[in-house]
Formats: sequence, C-alpha cells, structure tokens
Amino acid sequence: MIPRFWVTETDLKVACGDISDSRWFLVFRGMTNVMTNSRNAVFTVIPGIAAGNSAPICLLKRVEFRFAFVACANSFVFDYATRQKLAGGNLNFFIVQQLPMLPPERYAEPCRWAGGALRDWLLPHVLELTYTAWDLEAFAKDCGYDGPPFRWDESRRFLLRCELDAAYFHLYGLSCADAAYIPRHLPHRQTKGRGKAQRRLPHQARHPRNLRRDEAGDGRRQTIPNPAQSAARRPTLCPSAANRRQREVS
Repeated sequence: MIPRFWVTETDLKVACGDISDSRWFLVFRGMTNVMTNSRNAVFTVIPGIAAGNSAPICLLKRVEFRFAFVACANSFVFDYATRQKLAGGNLNFFIVQQLPMLPPERYAEPCRWAGGALRDWLLPHVLELTYTAWDLEAFAKDCGYDGPPFRWDESRRFLLRCELDAAYFHLYGLSCADAAYIPRHLPHRQTKGRGKAQRRLPHQARHPRNLRRDEAGDGRRQTIPNPAQSAARRPTLCPSAANRRQREVS
C-alpha cells in the first residue's frame, strides 16, 4: 500500500521540534459518531510518521505511563464516559481534556486480583495488544520490552481486552449492575446471518416496520406480517366494488 500524500522527513523533524520523543506518537481518532459507531474513544500508538488533523497527537508529561493511558482510553468505561460528552462528529481536545482519566498514581498501587503493582500487571497486556509489527519497536523498547512483535491472535486479543475492561470496571468503582449496563447500550448492530439478534437505534426500534415489542415488554424481535403475502389478511371486495375496479382498469 502506497500513501497518497507524502511529507519530507526534514519537515517532519521541524514540526516535531517541541516533542522530546518523536519515534512514536500517541494519537486518537478525531472523527466519530455517537449514533452509529460502536466505539467513540479510539486511542492507539503509531510510528513516528506524519499524521493529519484526523489523528491528533497527545503529549503526556509522565512518559513512563503512556501505556497506561492507552489502556484506560480504550476501555469500555472510558468510552461510555466519552459518549456522554460528545455532541457532534468531532472528538476535540477540549472534550478529551474533560474526560475522566485515571491518575498515574493509581498504577503504583497494589493489584488486588494478581498481586504486585498494577503497572506490572497492566504492561504485558498493553504490549501484546499494541506491539504487533516491527514499526512499533521503539514503543516496545520504551516500555522495557526487547523481544519480537506479538502474533495477532483474535481469540487471544479478545481475552486480553476482556481482562482489561474488567480491571477498569474495578478501578473506576463500578458495581456489577453498572458494568453489565454499559456494554448492552452500545449502538452496535448485527446485520448478517439469520437467527442473530439485531440491535437498532431507539428511533428505529419504535418504527412498526422494523421492530414490534410484545405486551410483556421482554424485547424479543417479532416479524410484522405482510398483508400482500397473506391471503387471509387480504381485504375482500364486494361485487359492486370489484366490478367498478375492473371497469377502471379496462
């Protein structure tokens, strides 16, 4: 894949003059949509390359806790808080600065479920999810890891993300009911395959052509019968009306 736009390395170094470490950047997705996107807070690490305004760069004073920032910003609980702040399609810096990020001091506290410091438990998870290509070797070395990139395994990555989400539910002090509420109210929809539950937006769920709730209110999806395909529901015309329609057609 060849990039469409190119920037000279000299211009990049000039633009990064105020950044002490430009071998890799911590960026987030600036474009979002609270009605259709399943995740709104998407933060990641990229190599030290030029980035446009749709990938703003975050500069942190505590460099040693950048990996913790990435883990926290991609958690379910942080994404839910971000969703409450958004009013449009842009995730601007003034919104990011208002989001509830855990302070760095929390990661020096003991880990209640694994022993040792929370930082020691968190770092391997972030590295395995982030360091999947040699382009991010500088990031891995800054985190104290000198090995090869990790293999991309969907089942393994899903397990690591679940553990991180569960950990941040604890760190933010959410109850079991709150932790179960957040994933259920994400606007993701499954549209492929039969027999799968299809989640719709609130204004779509109320439309009779899309979804009908039974009287018990259990939320099960029911099919709306089509009168054009159901002879039993097709209205019967009286003889005079039938003759009049036949004359109009002829």
